[in-house]
Amino acid sequence: MIEESLFYIKEELLNYLINDIQDSGVEVELGNIALFETDNTASINEKIIITLVNIEEESTLKNNKNVHYGSDGSIKYVMPPIYLNLYLLFCCNYALYNTSLKRLGHVIGFFQQRKKFEIKSTTSSQNEHLFKEEDQHFKLIFELYTLTFEQINHLWGALGGRQLPSVMFKARLVKVDDSRIFKKGPPIEEIQASVQSTNEC
Repeated sequence: MIEESLFYIKEELLNYLINDIQDSGVEVELGNIALFETDNTASINEKIIITLVNIEEESTLKNNKNVHYGSDGSIKYVMPPIYLNLYLLFCCNYALYNTSLKRLGHVIGFFQQRKKFEIKSTTSSQNEHLFKEEDQHFKLIFELYTLTFEQINHLWGALGGRQLPSVMFKARLVKVDDSRIFKKGPPIEEIQASVQSTNEC
């Protein structure tokens, strides 16, 4: 679901930039911005790059039930899904600094006017058949994640390059669910109990 979620956002952002902003020459790619200033920069030059920089588990949803009841009354035991928050860095990697700033503003404007993403609200034909039938509950909620100057320094130090015009967003909640049943059994329909009396002298 991580790959599908990022592809979905990439296509929605691209569709917004081309059709709403009328920026026909823009390109948006999923990529590793750490390749910047290396010998492999061709794939990320002159583009808006979306990089996944961190993943965290949503702690408030850790205690979901692992028992499901089938339509036939059977009981299925499955491991509960994991819900993730994704930290996405949107970098504008252009030779002209003004172009980077203009498109960075467009990225922020996109998430300002649209914070929730669902299958039914997609604007891109590329996303219509992206998810499986069981993933039709897909929903992402975006919020701007502001880094301190110290955190920015550590982030770009870890990415190994000089800082580019960028913004980070936190995407909640990506559901990861293997859905494998590890135990199955019939429902409990009757409880039998026996009572034994004892005679005390």
